[in-house]
Amino acid sequence: MFRNNIWNYLNIFKIEKEIVLVDVESFVLTSHLEAFKKLVK
Repeated sequence: MFRNNIWNYLNIFKIEKEIVLVDVESFVLTSHLEAFKKLVK
């Protein structure tokens, strides 16, 4: 039972980490796009 809880926690943590990574990647991409638009103008 206890081991199962740890496993569930680790899986949740992994999912959270992946979501955070996607957020960071999209943030970096959008900021790069904004800078690029300023350069083009």
